[in-house]
Amino acid sequence: MIEYMPFLEGGAWQTFASLMKGAGSAIFKNLGILFAIGIAGSWTGGKAGASIAAFVGYVVMHTVIGIVLGITPETASQPGYTTELGIPTLQVGVFGGILMGFVAAALYKKYHEFKMPEMLSFFGGTRFVPIVTAGVSIIMALILAFVWPHVQDFIFAIGNALAGEHTPPFYMFIYGLVERALIPFGLHHIFYIPIRFSEVGGSYTTLAGSIVSGDTAMYMAQLADKQVNSGIELQLVVSWQVNSRSFCLGFRQLHWLCTIWPSLIKLSPLHDSD
Repeated sequence: MIEYMPFLEGGAWQTFASLMKGAGSAIFKNLGILFAIGIAGSWTGGKAGASIAAFVGYVVMHTVIGIVLGITPETASQPGYTTELGIPTLQVGVFGGILMGFVAAALYKKYHEFKMPEMLSFFGGTRFVPIVTAGVSIIMALILAFVWPHVQDFIFAIGNALAGEHTPPFYMFIYGLVERALIPFGLHHIFYIPIRFSEVGGSYTTLAGSIVSGDTAMYMAQLADKQVNSGIELQLVVSWQVNSRSFCLGFRQLHWLCTIWPSLIKLSPLHDSD
């Protein structure tokens, strides 16, 4: 693109691009905690106590995972490991946030009116929810520490099959068919989130050496590295979605125009002159 629009190399444009990239990266790097807080709040009618409990549980869960597996800041860059909010831990991604969000919401609904003894009444009610969530998150962390590495191997296998360079077109057909079928029910987001924001969609090592996962994050990282048109295949899921939406959009507009056209043209009835 810069070849045809050299002004994009200007200092002002580069500064603006860096700011936008930083703002976007801040979201993509923290999708797990955002999912946890958002799900907990939405499933309890917007209760702040549930979102706080999800945040507490998320932090405790990843801290315990890192301690159990002996993950340090030095080893966090190894495959399968990462840092969440500065905590070295397993690369659970959005799955950990989604799981913690639902757990925090369920615990809030059950314990937000919990009564403590008189001398501990301050910790009753909604204040008790983050406490019990922290306790449950320890149990979750112990389970994930031993189960999730095997899940990672399975996810990587799916990613290689679905988003690999030699993915059979039939796989893309199945993906598109399922996603389109779920749209009327509003469940398509649940289906494509793992592909767009987790290892299921594949992984890419940036020129700086960091690893990003998911089709969306990979595409943005490849743009930043100026590698999209340099022999690196754009992930098939993203390319399929872009092509399908690009061509479908025009036909949608044509259908819309044909539908409303009769109402736009108001023909006056012909009357015989007396």
